[in-house]
Amino acid sequence: MPARSKSVIFCLFLVLLALPATWPLWTDKLLSSVDMIHALVRIVGLLRCWEQGHVMSRWLPDIFFGYGYPILNYYSLFFFYVGAGLSFFLGNPVLGLNLALVLVHLASGMGMFWLTSRMWGRASGIIAAIVYLYAPFHLYEIYYRGACAEFTAYLFLPLLILAVREVALTGSARWGAGVVLSLTGLILSHNIMAAVGTSIALIYGCFVIIFATRERQRSFLVLGASFVLAIGLTAFFWMPIVFEHSYVMLSRLVGGGFDYSQHFLSFQEILGGWGGWGA
Repeated sequence: MPARSKSVIFCLFLVLLALPATWPLWTDKLLSSVDMIHALVRIVGLLRCWEQGHVMSRWLPDIFFGYGYPILNYYSLFFFYVGAGLSFFLGNPVLGLNLALVLVHLASGMGMFWLTSRMWGRASGIIAAIVYLYAPFHLYEIYYRGACAEFTAYLFLPLLILAVREVALTGSARWGAGVVLSLTGLILSHNIMAAVGTSIALIYGCFVIIFATRERQRSFLVLGASFVLAIGLTAFFWMPIVFEHSYVMLSRLVGGGFDYSQHFLSFQEILGGWGGWGA
């Protein structure tokens, strides 16, 4: 059997394995998770902007009781554009939102399969994909927190690590394009996960180049150029965060109930269970 046919079969197998994890999303009813209603409001607001001819809108005029807010100027936008696009074609924002989550979940499993199978073979890839698809935190992100943007970042993390690894080992410009696309997607998916994922991928890439590559100069050049290009392509998103953050109260995102220091579990909570949902 040709290698491409085997890959297609493995992908279809992963889709079947992932169906139980996504089954509650195959509906036009909104999940009652913590932040899911906010995702729906942003998708509907984005659709309203499209109706008025504003494709790349920085301001959603209908949210926050009609006062509007530049949410897409400061907060990750990739998932909401995918959800809005599906909602536009399906004519149902809730169905578009749910289907976007299904596609992100399936694609994240395939990305993990691709990464692991290239490193340790297809059997390892299937196991890693299943673990990734059914990781408690991933399901918790969807069905309890409703953290759609952060959940989307987990689609691009394995793809970024894979592309960085291949660039580090081979210096391939083709895989450099993969770094650009996956890093661009990660930056546009979730601000904090982009900072964490970019740092990890860069450190990992440098480690592989130094200890497992002979053509270090080319690999460093391609990897560095790929990161710079991805950062340049996403400048329309991160530059307003840097230069216009004084016009909104971003400090509230890292203070009060969102302060990370308030979300460490005590020994009693670890043993007895915990019902909080984090930042």
